[in-house]
Amino acid sequence: MSNFNDAEITALYVSAANAPGIQDDVPNAPATPGPPIPAFDVTLEMVAGGGLGTGAYTLFLTCSNISDTVPAPAVLVPGGPLNGAHAFGTAPWVLSAPGLWTFDQRATLKIPPGAENKVYQYTAALVSANHQVVSIKQSDLFILV
Repeated sequence: MSNFNDAEITALYVSAANAPGIQDDVPNAPATPGPPIPAFDVTLEMVAGGGLGTGAYTLFLTCSNISDTVPAPAVLVPGGPLNGAHAFGTAPWVLSAPGLWTFDQRATLKIPPGAENKVYQYTAALVSANHQVVSIKQSDLFILV
């Protein structure tokens, strides 16, 4: 993060449902031979300087079906706190050091029928209410099996 009056999306990734936070290119692959897992996790991490106080911002998280170049099914887009209007320095933000707030949230998403064997990618954008703080991040590409 560049300064006390800034915020940044630091990580956006998918992983196996309820697994440690490690990017997985096939987040619903079974650990042993068998059927695919019917869900996966998407995690968003951010940092914000204390100078932002409790200023308002909006978080936009989208998912794209890269294989078909269309939006992903709506159930693959998480709701709050990974989407919508929020305020810096309020839950789920955590004061991790003097003047530094962190946001580390995960959502478990169920995979709808027909979403298999497609490549996807998440894009997150944070925009402050006064438009002075903007951060954008994309996840690595991943496939659902």
